[in-house]
Amino acid sequence: MRRHLLSSLLAWSLCGVALPAAAAVEFSWSTPTLVRTGGEFAYLEFYGLLSNTGTERDTYALHKEDLLPNDFVWSTSICVGGFCYAPFVTDITTPPVDPGSSLDIRLDFTIGMAVGTGYGRLRVSSVTDPQQMEERGFVAIHNAADLLVIDDCDDPFLAFGHFNAIAPQLAGETLGHWPRALQLPTLAELQTFPIVFWLTGESQSTLDASDRALLGSYLTGAGALLVSGDEIAWDLCDPASPHYSAANVQWVSSFFDITYELDMGGTSVVGAPGSDVGAGLAFALADPAANPDVISLSRAGALQFSYGGGGGAGSLSTGGKRILYLGFDLADVPAGPQAALLDNALIALAAPSASDTPALPARLTLLPNQPNPFNPKTTLRFQAPAAGLALVEVLDLRGRVLTSFTAELRAGENALPFTAVDAAGRPLASGTYFYRVQLNGESVSGKMTLLK
Repeated sequence: MRRHLLSSLLAWSLCGVALPAAAAVEFSWSTPTLVRTGGEFAYLEFYGLLSNTGTERDTYALHKEDLLPNDFVWSTSICVGGFCYAPFVTDITTPPVDPGSSLDIRLDFTIGMAVGTGYGRLRVSSVTDPQQMEERGFVAIHNAADLLVIDDCDDPFLAFGHFNAIAPQLAGETLGHWPRALQLPTLAELQTFPIVFWLTGESQSTLDASDRALLGSYLTGAGALLVSGDEIAWDLCDPASPHYSAANVQWVSSFFDITYELDMGGTSVVGAPGSDVGAGLAFALADPAANPDVISLSRAGALQFSYGGGGGAGSLSTGGKRILYLGFDLADVPAGPQAALLDNALIALAAPSASDTPALPARLTLLPNQPNPFNPKTTLRFQAPAAGLALVEVLDLRGRVLTSFTAELRAGENALPFTAVDAAGRPLASGTYFYRVQLNGESVSGKMTLLK
């Protein structure tokens, strides 16, 4: 074997074939944090490590740009090693960096008195080979903002079309703007702000597992949320979506209080008469190619909007939880109706009084499933005295378990969608079935009828 390898290498050399060599000029740049929040006069350091991964000594050109709230305190500074340049310096060249060595570089922000969001962009390029270049965006958010907008719309950095479409209609509020593509907030960061908007625009890849875990914790902790997007329910709840799962369907029902019905809502939207957010509003969505989601309620709440062709377009949860769900892209709403919608939303999402929060039941309590009879979908409803992991079983009249699943429940009213299939995915026959819910040592049972 060794003789064979040597002869192969000799043949390569005779044919003039060179073995691969390490790149002469090459670098890497790691930036663990891209978005931070802080108070007035806070100094936020965005650490980075620039490493020479090539085989030659090199120097690097750094260039910064920023877009900051209009006061004299807000500023950004390029920092190299232990030295920070004055805010007016936009271009510097680093000292030489040997192969295998690294250099600390930062773009630091000073937050001013004006409440808002500051953006900075830092570009690093090799002086020896300027074609080798990397660029990062950084965001600093004043933590006294009235609301935080999580921008999950896939817009390019500093070209935030969806955020810019709603910001003028929120001129009376101070805004924090968090581009989701850069980084996921922590729960503590979300809870800093009185209200959170989460916008996904027209994106078909919306709330990933990390997003859902964060939002679940935020809503369980009495957070106030407006969530808007054409495809959120489709993405998580439609079998045609690559992200569909039964667990995601249950998550949407449990935390957003809605059930996905259809992906083709149309562009005509009408506010529900007497509703908190939609009353008196009617508009056409600006994108004629939009396919917004049609939804229905899965638990306590009230529809706020419907589509001209029928079906729910938006809902507001009632009771202790504060969430406004819009099955369409908020940025597609014309400016006038959008301003009224946002004004109403901020009032509706304001912290509820103690009298608005229903008392928890003393024990696990079954509520009627809706609809009943059903075909092929129904919603199992019950009240839980405390949060926990529930086991749900569906049984035939002989007591045989046909299918089962688990679901994370919260204290208070819960609703779980059920489609009439067995554990193997086969449709159930028409007839009467029992279902049993077990939670924290308690068990309740109900009866439902499948009528085809």
